[in-house]
Amino acid sequence: MASRSGFRSAAKTAAIRSCSSSTAGRAVINLTHFYQKEWEKHFTVVNWDQRASGKTRFESDAEEVKKTITMERMIEDACEVAKYIRKRIGQDRIVVLGQSWGSALGSQLVLKYPELFSAFIGTGQVVDTTKNFQLGYERALAMSEAAGDEAMNKNLIKVKQLEREGKISFHDKEFQKVYISAITKYGIASFKFRNRVKAMLLFLRIMLTSPENTVCEVLQRRFGKKNTVNLFLDFCKSPEFDKWRLDELGTEFAVPYYQINGDNDWQTPYPLAREYYDRVEAPKKCWYTLNDAGHAVQFDNLTDFTRYLIEIRAELFGQDNLIGKLGMHQEDTRLGLLTN
Repeated sequence: MASRSGFRSAAKTAAIRSCSSSTAGRAVINLTHFYQKEWEKHFTVVNWDQRASGKTRFESDAEEVKKTITMERMIEDACEVAKYIRKRIGQDRIVVLGQSWGSALGSQLVLKYPELFSAFIGTGQVVDTTKNFQLGYERALAMSEAAGDEAMNKNLIKVKQLEREGKISFHDKEFQKVYISAITKYGIASFKFRNRVKAMLLFLRIMLTSPENTVCEVLQRRFGKKNTVNLFLDFCKSPEFDKWRLDELGTEFAVPYYQINGDNDWQTPYPLAREYYDRVEAPKKCWYTLNDAGHAVQFDNLTDFTRYLIEIRAELFGQDNLIGKLGMHQEDTRLGLLTN
């Protein structure tokens, strides 16, 4: 099975989320009840578990799926899901909301199939897979030095030296363990949740209370042997991933283009996303900054993130279609939002 999607809504409008809020290979469907409740009053939010992610993982043979993990195949998966959503809700176009790895897929998807979509919204925007890690690492190293954190600084220097010597890459577990620890500690991953242990306990509690998963599924996903993150880490070591550059794929969007990014996001570096945005040509475009927010913007500043979605909705479809105080979308209008 290539992918699985789940619809949740109190209104008959639509949205899809692909897989990832932070790391390719991890589905977020078991976290969404924590932050998308307000969205569901106005959208039909569809969360998509990509191939080898989330519930899809347990219905797939890992080794067989591993052979099919390519950008082209994932874009075609996303296209198939988008067409299915359009048919199910009776809407010609839907909006793509792409986060982190999903922003890479979502951008490429909208560039390739603009006729399926009303707009693109990116957050934690991936622009250059190699520069992402280079700039993120440099930021973490500088912050460790400024904080006088000798232990973290030493570990960061050590893995970077191994990377320079060609003994490991940015995507190897040894590098990732130190890197993720650093970006968590210094608020790059999440400005609010800097204590890694507390963050893990919080997310585990959120996952265990998810209506989308059984406790067994959550525990299998977190601690089980079928670790699909490793499948994506293997893909991340491929030349295709290493050479992925969004600006080489295009900067001309046939639909409105929006960005919502945290000012402390160096996991997918804020400056790279802004530089790309400045080059984008689109019928409409707008940049929103979330202050004191890292990569996990919907956890760091959910109120403003939701408010910006509402503003985008109003701009795209007009004030007449807004409902309630927050008002986003009338039940009979059926907006589609694809979140990646």
